[in-house]
Amino acid sequence: MKETKKQRKGTWFLMVFIIPAAVLLTVAIVLMTVVEHPTIDRMKDMARSLPVISQLTANEAEAEMNAQIEQLQLQLNEQQQQLAVLNQSIEEKDILITELEQENGQLQEEIEMTEPLQTAEQATSVNSVNEIGHIYENMSAKNAARIIAELSIDDTMAHLMQISPEQRGNIIARLESERAAEIMKRLADN
Repeated sequence: MKETKKQRKGTWFLMVFIIPAAVLLTVAIVLMTVVEHPTIDRMKDMARSLPVISQLTANEAEAEMNAQIEQLQLQLNEQQQQLAVLNQSIEEKDILITELEQENGQLQEEIEMTEPLQTAEQATSVNSVNEIGHIYENMSAKNAARIIAELSIDDTMAHLMQISPEQRGNIIARLESERAAEIMKRLADN
C-alpha cells in the first residue's frame, strides 16, 4: 500500500504541478514568439550559452549557410551558362562581321573597277545629248515637235535643255497642249 500511496503522491504531484507548469511555459513561449517579445531573444542567447544547445544552433546555422551556398552555386552555374551562350553569340556575330567586311571589300573593288567605265559612259552621254541639241536646232520646229512628242518626258526635258530658248519655244508651241503644259511646268521647276 505504501507504494500505491507513493504512486498517488507522484501522480498527484505530476498532475498538479509538473504538467500545468509545462503547459504554462509552452503557452508563454509561444505567445512571446508570436508577439516577438524581447525576452525571447534573451532566452535564445542564454540557451546558446549552454554547450548542447549551442551545438544544435551551430548545426542549424551551418545547415542554413550550406543551403545558401548551394543556392548561390546554382545561381553561379546558371549565370555561367548564360555567359557561355552570350559568348557563343558574340563569336557568331564576329564571324558574320568578318564575312560582311570581306563582301564589302569585294564590292568596293567592283565599284572602283566600274567607275572609269561609268565616267566614260557619262561623257559619251553628255556628248550625244549635245549633238542631239545641235540636230534639233538644224531641223524645223514642226519636225522636232513630232520627234519630241514620241519621247518620254524626262528624255524630252534632257533634249530641250540643249537647245536655245527660242528654238525650244518654237518646238513647244507645236506640241499638244497637255504635253506642252507638262514641259512648261518642268521648265519652270528647273
